[in-house]
Amino acid sequence: MDSKKIIIAPSLLSCDLSNLESECRKVLDADADWLHLDVMDGNFVPNLTFGYPVLSSLRKKLPDAHFDVHLMITNPLKWVQNVAKTADSISFHYEACKDIDEVIKVIKKIKFCKKKVGLAINPNTQISSVEKILEKELLDYILIMTVVPGFGGQPFNKRCLEKIKKVNLKYPNLNIQVDGGINKETFKMCLEKGANIFVSGSTIFNHSEPKLLIKDLRDSASGIFFS
Repeated sequence: MDSKKIIIAPSLLSCDLSNLESECRKVLDADADWLHLDVMDGNFVPNLTFGYPVLSSLRKKLPDAHFDVHLMITNPLKWVQNVAKTADSISFHYEACKDIDEVIKVIKKIKFCKKKVGLAINPNTQISSVEKILEKELLDYILIMTVVPGFGGQPFNKRCLEKIKKVNLKYPNLNIQVDGGINKETFKMCLEKGANIFVSGSTIFNHSEPKLLIKDLRDSASGIFFS
């Protein structure tokens, strides 16, 4: 993962799940960089999505796509090894772990599986809570949730912009992923604060010309980050 490369990652939570493969191909053909897959267990978040069998089946159809798997589950350590069979990058929630030692164990497990690792934090979690983890420089990216995790289509939480800025100032080489309510307007707001990996669901999948939209997003980044 190149430092501060602009990465567009459509969230499959917002696609037509009855045509999952074709929806993936549509955004990949539109020059999306990653496919963002939210794995939910109905426990950590009040929703259920796809699990390992779906990821495995989709991987067979799309062997070259980058699968960015976001684990919104309790006990992420238990599931890392299975998910790593199909994922290229894996993020999990700080809030899903009982303490920092467990967070470190999950990070090391993902790295042992030779996958990129990200740590996700909810809108109400402060950067100070994960400072000790960030200082260890074990992460490939931090995922700053800009909505409450669990459902797509929520409005963007502007209070999270300060967290993006804070991380970028203190850890300028750390990739910053944002997820939730990302459209053309909020994309630019996050970009200007230092984010470079953008998860966007309904904005991309509901657009009549996703290729044009993704190009517009990249063009708006010109002069701020270079891909």
